[in-house]
Amino acid sequence: MIKKEKIMEVIMYTTHCPNCRVLAMKLKEKNINYVENTNIEEMTQLGIRSVPYLKVEDKLLSFIEALKWTREQ
Repeated sequence: MIKKEKIMEVIMYTTHCPNCRVLAMKLKEKNINYVENTNIEEMTQLGIRSVPYLKVEDKLLSFIEALKWTREQ
């Protein structure tokens, strides 16, 4: 039987700040594919007031939550 991996949609809301770079490095270390979103208007509409934020499927994760989630992958 072939194990089928679920493909998750992961978006990192970023302005490429130092914390954004840390999270990007952690995602790359874990080979987690993600898309960067730098659209400030969209972030504001989502209620994001600081970056980075990670959107995994339909869940928004703050920087600390995103680091924890990344460690668990």
